[in-house]
Amino acid sequence: MADGVRLAAGDRLVVLATVDGLQRVEQGTLRERGCTVLVERACSSDGAFEGAMAIARVTACQVEAARRTIEGLPATVPVSHYMQEGRRLVRELSRVQVEARLVPAQQLVQWEGV
Repeated sequence: MADGVRLAAGDRLVVLATVDGLQRVEQGTLRERGCTVLVERACSSDGAFEGAMAIARVTACQVEAARRTIEGLPATVPVSHYMQEGRRLVRELSRVQVEARLVPAQQLVQWEGV
């Protein structure tokens, strides 16, 4: 299923998950969002603008917060992510010529301390 597709009544959704994952859904238990995206550099001013728009679109953060992130490079996106969400954001940023990488939360603490 493509990102952003909305389901309607009567639509079918096939989910591939582990038994553990399905049990967490039944119990309403979520894992922590353990990653963030480190945005390192925009290759152009157009890339910076499109990168901010991509951050706002993918993470659902405010456009102004996304713009502040791009203006202060290198910077981390102000929203924590699940691994899949972070990978999607890195891909979207790469498409608009913004260099970014996924960073586990534990590694980020070490990076900020340097």
